[in-house]
Amino acid sequence: MRLDIYVYGVLLAAGLGTAYWASLPAPSGDDEKVSILSIEPKSVTQVAYKTATSTLTAVKRPSDGRFWVTVTKTELPMENPHQPKDPKAPPPTPKTTTERFLANEKWTDVLKNLNPLYVDRVLDKVDDKQLADYGLKDSKDSWTVTSAGAKDFSLILGKRSYGSRSRFAQQPDAKGRVLIIDGEDLEALERASARLYERRLTDVDLAEVTKADITVGAKTKATQHTQRGKDGVLLWTDAVEGAKSNGSLDSFMDKVSKLRLTEYATTEEEASLQAPKPFLTVALTKDGKVVDHLVFKKVGTDKPIYWATSDFLQTYVKVLNNRVEPMEKDAAGLVADEAEAKKGP
Repeated sequence: MRLDIYVYGVLLAAGLGTAYWASLPAPSGDDEKVSILSIEPKSVTQVAYKTATSTLTAVKRPSDGRFWVTVTKTELPMENPHQPKDPKAPPPTPKTTTERFLANEKWTDVLKNLNPLYVDRVLDKVDDKQLADYGLKDSKDSWTVTSAGAKDFSLILGKRSYGSRSRFAQQPDAKGRVLIIDGEDLEALERASARLYERRLTDVDLAEVTKADITVGAKTKATQHTQRGKDGVLLWTDAVEGAKSNGSLDSFMDKVSKLRLTEYATTEEEASLQAPKPFLTVALTKDGKVVDHLVFKKVGTDKPIYWATSDFLQTYVKVLNNRVEPMEKDAAGLVADEAEAKKGP
């Protein structure tokens, strides 16, 4: 009997949800979509996404058109459920954290979807009660897009539509009109630290690199990536005609390809990193042109902090010690072997 009641309850809830969705107005044609915005991605200069507890601001970097993303969150500390509450204790103090990073390749999709921005459905003549039901009355959530030579475009954001990823939204100057928009890009903004965080040191595919110069101090080892093994796989070899595969070189370049950043330098750290000299530089060449320089620096002696930068990043980032220390040793051995080879017998 209880199982029957549970099943009927689930079916009733699903039916109500379906009926509610089906009752919403739809575009006149099955393939017709309503566009409310069309912005050329290249013209976007800033995107802001705000909620009651967080703010995201993405600002275009003039040097290369990439976006710096700053996320600020204000949250209450987690309570220990096993610890009795003290009624006389002062309320917990909210904690504010700020994170700044470059947007990754997924950011391109966010901008592309603005050209044009479609809505799933348009609801006209919405009253205050409906606005409250949709989470739009007194909502503190908003999304604003700024583009060169155009007026800012803003949406007030409400709840998610029942049983979907769509969001109720409203343009500030259209009080009686509600939009239902795809919430996928908004989810990317909500979870930017996980979805949009650039962690690569370079966007160059090392499988396509034809040459790499490894420099440690004043010594450089020239390598090439043009010969193939019996299995057809490209091999890293010394940059001399007929050179054989170098296992140490393969291992080093494999470590380079797998290296990921963990954190971006602050403004103060960035300034302090200009003076130290790099202990390692890797110049990558593709089709006869140098396409990126990976530069590594080390600060401190007892517990050093390893930093890296590249033409792709144009900023300093932290990298894990246990990843870079083996690279540092491998590189020193590779350039030493090169120096010995040049001396000859």
